[in-house]
Amino acid sequence: MKTFLWVLVCALCVSKVSAEELKIAVGSSIPPYIIQSENRGIEYDILKETLELAGYRMKARYVPLARTLA
Repeated sequence: MKTFLWVLVCALCVSKVSAEELKIAVGSSIPPYIIQSENRGIEYDILKETLELAGYRMKARYVPLARTLA
């Protein structure tokens, strides 16, 4: 049983390590949607979790709101 758990933990770690990183333009702080100083907020957390479920890691790049639409 311990061997099975060890293999499962290793497999989960490998999938997180091999996830492709996406650079996402995120608007500067707009609490409660984006809180730049804490890397969280409603929109930030939803986007991050959605990308992780799809196998990606999110790297936020904070930009003025007008630049996120381009």
